[in-house]
Amino acid sequence: MFLFTGPAVLLLMTLGLLSAEEKDYLAVVYPQSTTTTAVGSSAKLSCVANYDTEKCGMVHVIWHKMHELDDKSIELKHPWKYLTTVSETIIENTVRKRHVVTEITKAEEADDGRYQCKAECESGAQAMGHFITIKVQGIKTE
Repeated sequence: MFLFTGPAVLLLMTLGLLSAEEKDYLAVVYPQSTTTTAVGSSAKLSCVANYDTEKCGMVHVIWHKMHELDDKSIELKHPWKYLTTVSETIIENTVRKRHVVTEITKAEEADDGRYQCKAECESGAQAMGHFITIKVQGIKTE
């Protein structure tokens, strides 16, 4: 067990306050869930990013499909496969709420997997939400 006194305590408290403050200006919010859809049907992914325009600047919010073997992901932005709608509400002064809905217009075998909404500020700060699992029914198994 470590006992911190004097300047060390002040430094730890300052670091704690800074990290709490940093987290306050960008947050991605939505419930973790599993959705089932049939091959050829659509599936919707919805998330909200709350951010402060003064601290964050411009924000980029987009859904990603996670690779199964590693932590890499790809943005869902192909215009013939995904339809994304974005709406934004001013909460107060510089605080905004951006709602992003991405629809997989025609689900296929490759769409089966885990998805995550990610937000990135102009400053480089990032936030991400829970994983959403989409199970595509009607996939042929051999």
